[in-house]
Amino acid sequence: MARRDEITAAPMRLPGKLGRLAVLLLASALLPGFSASAQAQQAQLMQQAQFVPQAQFAQQAQQAQQAQQAQQAQQAQQAQQAQQAQQAQQAQQAQQAQQAQQAQQAQQAQQAQQAQQAQQAQQAQQTQQTQQTQQTQQTQQTQQTQQTQQTQQTQQTQQTQQTQQTQQTQQTQQTQQTQQTQQTQQASAASVATRRPPRASEVGHATSAWLALQRSNTAAAPAQPMLGAEAGLAYQRYLDSFKAKIPPLFGSPMQSQGGGSPLQVQYSGGGSSSN
Repeated sequence: MARRDEITAAPMRLPGKLGRLAVLLLASALLPGFSASAQAQQAQLMQQAQFVPQAQFAQQAQQAQQAQQAQQAQQAQQAQQAQQAQQAQQAQQAQQAQQAQQAQQAQQAQQAQQAQQAQQAQQAQQTQQTQQTQQTQQTQQTQQTQQTQQTQQTQQTQQTQQTQQTQQTQQTQQTQQTQQTQQTQQASAASVATRRPPRASEVGHATSAWLALQRSNTAAAPAQPMLGAEAGLAYQRYLDSFKAKIPPLFGSPMQSQGGGSPLQVQYSGGGSSSN
């Protein structure tokens, strides 16, 4: 019975008389001890099966085709959903990659900005050090200039003091020499006066005394050096004396007293006349 149930289980899936006919045919073919009544029933079912309308087969074929189309549509929908899921996953991966790239670019920009800020800070520090060095050099140069100016002023002051001392010494020596000359002249005049008193009619005894003093060289002053500025002016005066001609007449105080005649110089004759 178990075997018979297993055999008849599959044909029962067919609708109505066709299912029973299929069961009977299968049973008669597989089971040798099939009864005559069952064979008669099989013949009856086969006769009835000839009258099954063809519309039922067409409907079943259409249903199978629809089921197949529904399955294909479901598979296409599943494939489309899988494709959309794959596209969404790819878009998400691309978005994540783009975000990672943007984050990396932002990190690189931040690092570049930090490096630029560090470089600017280093340049500012170098500029500050350079300015401090320049200020130190300028301060040293100013101090050196002030020291040089002070040294020059000190030297000029010392030179001025030395010049003043030299001038004072020269003035003192000249005063002493003048006093000595005056004393010598007075002594010479006294000696001349004591030797021979001048006669009342004698004229020029003072000149003769001066000439005698010059000839004796007793009142000569010691030789003194002349400064450069004074020597230059004296030599320039000497040179300027050649620019003026000697006048033909020289006045004399004695003319106002009615005695003597003025000195006359003749340039064209080759001789000169005097009183």
